[in-house]
Amino acid sequence: MFKTRATLFLVAVLLCAASTLSAQTNWTGGGGTSTWTTATNWSSGVPTSTTDAVILGTAAIMPTLSAGAACNSLTIQAGATLTGSTGTLAVYGNWTNSGTFTANTSTITFAGTTNATVSGATTFYAVIVNKGATTYTVTQNATASMTSTGNALDIQNGIWITNGQNLSVSGNLVRTTGTSGELRVTVGGTVNLTNIPTNGPNTLAVQAGTVNISGQHSIFNQGYLCRISGGTVNYTSTATNLYLATNSSTLTIPSGFAITAGTVNFSGSINTANFYTNFAASGTGVVNFVGTSNATVTMLNWPDAGPAQWDFNDLRFSKTLGASVTFQTANTGPLQSNVTVSAITVGAGAVANLGGRFSTGNGWTIPSITNSGTLNLNAGVGGTIYTVSGNITSNAGASLTGNSNTRVVISGATASTISGANTFYELHCTTAGRTVNFGAGTTTTIASQLYLVGTSVSRVALRSTSSGTQWNLQMNGGATARYVDVQDSNASSTVYATPGGLDSGNNTNWNFGGAVIALADTGTIQAAWANEANQVVSGSFTLQNTTTSSVTLNSITVGASGTGNDSTAYSEVALYRDNTSAGTIGSYDALDTLYGTAITAFGADNGTATFTAGDTIAASTTARFFAVVKFNGATLPSPGHTFQIRVTGFSVSGAAASHTPTLNMRGFQISQPTLNVSITSLTARPVAMQYQGPGNNGFEFHRFTITNTSPLPVSISTIQLDSYVTVSGAMGAIGYLRLYEDTNGSGGFEAGSDTQVGNSFTSWASFQSFTYVSPAGNFAANQTKSYFIVVKTNGATTPANGTQLGFYFSSSSTATGAIFAGNVQTVR
Repeated sequence: MFKTRATLFLVAVLLCAASTLSAQTNWTGGGGTSTWTTATNWSSGVPTSTTDAVILGTAAIMPTLSAGAACNSLTIQAGATLTGSTGTLAVYGNWTNSGTFTANTSTITFAGTTNATVSGATTFYAVIVNKGATTYTVTQNATASMTSTGNALDIQNGIWITNGQNLSVSGNLVRTTGTSGELRVTVGGTVNLTNIPTNGPNTLAVQAGTVNISGQHSIFNQGYLCRISGGTVNYTSTATNLYLATNSSTLTIPSGFAITAGTVNFSGSINTANFYTNFAASGTGVVNFVGTSNATVTMLNWPDAGPAQWDFNDLRFSKTLGASVTFQTANTGPLQSNVTVSAITVGAGAVANLGGRFSTGNGWTIPSITNSGTLNLNAGVGGTIYTVSGNITSNAGASLTGNSNTRVVISGATASTISGANTFYELHCTTAGRTVNFGAGTTTTIASQLYLVGTSVSRVALRSTSSGTQWNLQMNGGATARYVDVQDSNASSTVYATPGGLDSGNNTNWNFGGAVIALADTGTIQAAWANEANQVVSGSFTLQNTTTSSVTLNSITVGASGTGNDSTAYSEVALYRDNTSAGTIGSYDALDTLYGTAITAFGADNGTATFTAGDTIAASTTARFFAVVKFNGATLPSPGHTFQIRVTGFSVSGAAASHTPTLNMRGFQISQPTLNVSITSLTARPVAMQYQGPGNNGFEFHRFTITNTSPLPVSISTIQLDSYVTVSGAMGAIGYLRLYEDTNGSGGFEAGSDTQVGNSFTSWASFQSFTYVSPAGNFAANQTKSYFIVVKTNGATTPANGTQLGFYFSSSSTATGAIFAGNVQTVR
């Protein structure tokens, strides 16, 4: 009884196992042709998606794929040949090649809902991976290549795993359809890729090995990710290597470019589109710029883009022969977060230009800098902050330069060292108890401002790296040094360490008495109109009397800068002193006091102006001043022009004047006038064909308004209207097209009263431009004009009933000194 049950059980198991095995058919060529789809060429008929196909090495005639075909697993035996021709073969199982596969222009699709392998070195023309989901894989067990210069590897659904094998993709790595796709580089090996366009696979995952990308890699839209957790990725093009537009407002991985380990070498540039951007390097990941060509990293490329995340762990500049890498933000939009870097290394022969425009309070955050080349710290409009918590080391022959409007802030509680030939525009440390060591015998240069502030119980300490050996301080600007403890410092000119300065010995040109100090308030640049005739505040600054007696302020000199012409744009420039006994303290108002005499403009572009008056600043007090201007000058500045003012000097009696010049104050950027297009959304109306309107003057097809939202006059040159149709060719129904301006203000089209704009058109094939004859296109400040699109439907074609015709106001319309916004490119 027991043996009978065991036997029955064994039979059942064998039957189940047999039912899961695929049927097999062998290519024999018995049909006398090379045609895959000829049944007599196969031992058990033409293979299907559930049939394993074996190409026998003993077949007299070998198969050719000239049409669509399918099989489960495919085996090409030793001595056998499969010729691809132009056909497509869908493989639902494994690919095993022990013979020869001649791809020609054929496509191999790995389909089905099971994992698959590729065995035997194979050169494909084009490969599609279309598994049921990313849970299904195609794993290489041998070298593979795709030679198409078009879409060579199309991963629509599923994962292609290299498994330590070499892979070469001559054309595009894409995902043309499907919902998910991933190329995963594992174990080792070398992967050569060309282009990964905007429709690339959802994920490029590099875990090991070497990946070479010779073209452009684009990461677009939320959910698309490049994840590097090991190995080396080389971008070898000297053009744009990486093009980012994550389009994810949450800025969370997975979306964008992420490296947690391994190394990425960029030979070219990184660019961004006008979307949210996510670039994150953490862990032990290295980002390295290599080669001998200049490169740029554009971290933001739109005036009003959302947040952008840029994080680097180990950022290296290994360019040679003086090649540079420049970090920048294009257009006018500021980065709304810090760029964080764990460490920066600049190699000999490399030039690193750090920069970009940031919103208030943001900038670069860098724990440590090691420089053996050239490192330039640059500023966007309004200034840029570089926060450094660790060491700044410039080796022999290296150069670190903080250019205009940059501020290096020494942060954190741990002592750090600044050594080598470094030039700072501004160098700040306001962390109580902080120790900053300077390289013995090296020279630190201050171009504009040294700002050191501790507390009475916890001073900022300045020391030499070798006790008793001085460090040099080249003062080309001013200094504020309060509650500092100084030792072994040789300053080129007098630095007033007051109040609370402590002389710890061996100091030259340090004065621990008192002085009057100037300090500017900075921030994000402001918007202004070119014809602004009211007073507006360009910025403010303070004069701080740190002495124990009152002083007399004799004069203040300010300098102009920016891209606009300071000699013609202004109609007034003045300084006002904050009234601390009336009005709003700390803000400009009518009760503040004019200092000296206002001027109408600077005498020259980027020139200076001196204001003179004998004001008193009491002992140990601070006087605030406002730079107040009016635009609407002799020549109105153009949109985008910038204007800033800084204090370049001042004169006092009764104490020394220190700490000039200061940073630029906030200043202004001239706003771009906007013409707002408003088009109502209407339900489609039925219109009879051959209808010519009342009196054969046409009928109102649609209407829209244009509003000059600025206080500046502007002029429209052309209005372009583009056609929209639900059936191709139906715009031929339009036999007459005109644009009218509602000049009598009645709110409705009147053929005899309203003014026609531009020419009449006898068709509307695609788009038409209506050209104003100046000055008819002039808009006064804040003026609104209404327009009517008038048509006749007696054109050459008669579209089918239900066909809808529409239009949109094209962004190709032109205006002098203004841009169009609102319902532009919106179909109505």
